Amino acid sequence: MMTLARPAAVAALILASALPAAANTVLDRSAEACSMDLSDSRITITESAVEFWESTCDIAADTSPSAGLRELTLSCSGEGETWSFPLRIEETATGFRLTGEGEPADYVSCN
Repeated sequence: MMTLARPAAVAALILASALPAAANTVLDRSAEACSMDLSDSRITITESAVEFWESTCDIAADTSPSAGLRELTLSCSGEGETWSFPLRIEETATGFRLTGEGEPADYVSCN
């Protein structure tokens, strides 16, 4: 079972307004983590995928029920395994709150 506590499962993160077409959106747990060359909590979001420390997820379904909210179904692979992962991304006053199969996790934009 995947949870947001595991870096490979942190696959929970995009928001329509934060995902420019043909560009990468980079998120991490803090501004300090954003400044590091490597961070195992960093997430890179492209138009069609979400990339984590040890896994990559294709965006299989994308629903945006309202402004500031995005709900995704991710098709992931990593460490020799594949799985499907639901992801809810909400814009907050300080960044983004991602909720998957575990507790919500807060992220900030690195770009």
